[in-house]
Amino acid sequence: MEHLQIHKQLVVCLSTLLVLGLSSSGLSPSFAETMTDESGSPPSVESEPPDVEPPQPSATDSSEEVQGQTETAPPESPSDGTTDLPAEGPPVLPTPAVPTTPPTSEPPSEDSEVDEFPAQVDSGGLVEGPEGGLSAFPGTAAVVGNGFAISGSIRYNNGNYVLRLIDSPGIGILRASVIEAINNINQTGAVTITLAAGTIPAKPAIDVRGELYLEVSAVSPCSAPWAGCGVAKTAREDNLTKAISGRAWVHPLVFDYGPNIRKHVIIHELGHALGLSHFDSQYAGQWQLMNKGRYDSLVLASGDIAGLNYLKHPRPTGNFDSLADTGSSFSVSGWAMDGIHNNAVSVHIYVNGVMKATLPASTSRPDVNRVYGRGANHGFASKLTQAPGRYTVCAYAKHNTTPLSTPIGCKAVVVSNANKTPIGNVEGARGGVETATVSGWALDQNTKASISVHVYVDGRYAGASLAKSSRPDVDRAYKMGAAHGFTVTVKAPAGSRSVCVYAINTPAGQNPLLSCRKVTVLINRVPIGNIESVTTQSRAVAVRGWTLDPDTTASLSVHVYIDGRFSRAISANGNRPDVNRVHTMGALHGYSATIALSPGQHQVCLYAINSPSGTNPLLGCAIRMVPK
Repeated sequence: MEHLQIHKQLVVCLSTLLVLGLSSSGLSPSFAETMTDESGSPPSVESEPPDVEPPQPSATDSSEEVQGQTETAPPESPSDGTTDLPAEGPPVLPTPAVPTTPPTSEPPSEDSEVDEFPAQVDSGGLVEGPEGGLSAFPGTAAVVGNGFAISGSIRYNNGNYVLRLIDSPGIGILRASVIEAINNINQTGAVTITLAAGTIPAKPAIDVRGELYLEVSAVSPCSAPWAGCGVAKTAREDNLTKAISGRAWVHPLVFDYGPNIRKHVIIHELGHALGLSHFDSQYAGQWQLMNKGRYDSLVLASGDIAGLNYLKHPRPTGNFDSLADTGSSFSVSGWAMDGIHNNAVSVHIYVNGVMKATLPASTSRPDVNRVYGRGANHGFASKLTQAPGRYTVCAYAKHNTTPLSTPIGCKAVVVSNANKTPIGNVEGARGGVETATVSGWALDQNTKASISVHVYVDGRYAGASLAKSSRPDVDRAYKMGAAHGFTVTVKAPAGSRSVCVYAINTPAGQNPLLSCRKVTVLINRVPIGNIESVTTQSRAVAVRGWTLDPDTTASLSVHVYIDGRFSRAISANGNRPDVNRVHTMGALHGYSATIALSPGQHQVCLYAINSPSGTNPLLGCAIRMVPK
């Protein structure tokens, strides 16, 4: 039998029982299907898909053996160039440069043998059945798994195929049904099949990777009797089994039936050639087209589509966005995600072909989520130490649950000679009321990014700030950008204090002292003032007076309380030259206001509010009878 000559191939066949019955109008088609393995026992149905992620092809790890001959698959290399993800806008799929090392499949697998599976052959046959319609499938089936089953240990397929029709009786008549079948399969988006023009006289002696072959034959390649048969040709790549090509046959008797039956049989057999097995249960309330015993579905159902999506080539995808020298180190950033199953992805970093680091692709990238709708946590970023010199750095998106990886870019970098010490200057220092303020600039000579400055008072840490204010003069002098200025105010106890400023190295290293300055920190004195008048009006009370803070010439706020409850705040900013002549703290310290009140007796109290904080003294209280 022909099927015995197909060495090391997985064969899954549709032997749709063409039940021929005579009706008053002539032949009536009746279909059923049965299947057993070579032992005569029914094959098992996988209730759930395998839990191994579908893999990607390897340029160094694939070979096929057919009919005793060995064929080495050509390498699949990415095209030259890289595509960077813009700072804003959607991420783009990279077309990374071809790295000289490591190979495009990282790490390489030593297993390049073809999978050996026991042949799964449909039995059943062409038998006469009762008159009328389609035969019923016996028994009641339950919902199982995800609605599909995979042939053997296949984990993914080629993804893109060319279907070639073999010159055989009736193949021209079948072309229209083949086109409909292909369109239905392609609509899933999980695989692309292109129908080649014309026919070929025979299948090549060695299957061509990425090609499918369809033939009309009255001689069963699997076992007799039969109506259709499909076979997936497999190879080992990345330690996983890949369906790289396939064949399908249909029996000439399908021409006795309508185009729907022909399309059904063709889709079913091409499903086997792509790596799907039979699924003999209902899923989501439907019988699937890959069911071997019913003819309910004329197109791929939801479980069938899920199976093709499972077999879809799930290359991890991503982009190597940036590479920069940071002085005795370099920084990398980008994004990566699983090609289809949303499993966790890592990024492998290679330096001149040698593995340097493994980074989790888990930082937030909302721009990636806007494009792919797969969540934002797919970014990576890190700084890696490296000796001075010129390097080629390559990044690979790597599945965490399979050996699959995809190159997402290579970039060149020159790591500078040393981690230079930050520089800067303290240009001003002054004491305030229980505060000290210092100002100046600081920068790290290894990066244009702003760095932190730490402030110490009398040897104790008091606070920090990012030196990021604009200093064009610093940029003109050092060509490191303008965002390096700082002004920092920290709390300090009253008295003469030593204030020191340190520039903080990034990412690590020596943190140099920029300068220490002596300042006098003032005690926070209590505001003073006076209530000069509290007069009543119809349903109101008017207050007038002045207040000031001996620590500042700025106007203060006065809080008014009526009967022990806060009523309002008024600003003591009225012009009072008399107050300035006495206290020499400026003239804008007067206040006056009218507060509406209900008739009757009320207590009016005023408080001066300390600036910026501290004790808020009571200026005074008065009791007044407010007339109606």
